[in-house]
Amino acid sequence: MIVIHRDTRIGEILEMDEGISKVLLQHGMDCEGCPGSYHESLEDAAAGHGVALDALIADLNHYLKNLA
Repeated sequence: MIVIHRDTRIGEILEMDEGISKVLLQHGMDCEGCPGSYHESLEDAAAGHGVALDALIADLNHYLKNLA
């Protein structure tokens, strides 16, 4: 199973599943199409958007777990 960590790049996350951008959007992060998404870690992006990192990671991993 794929697991997302704080150092996972946003671009990698977006490539995991088409629907994962909805989880990011729920947290106020519109990362799809952002030029920095392939260089920025989830931790950096969350900090830049004022998003609670632990809650975001939990929601992303929950989403991926339920794909199986």
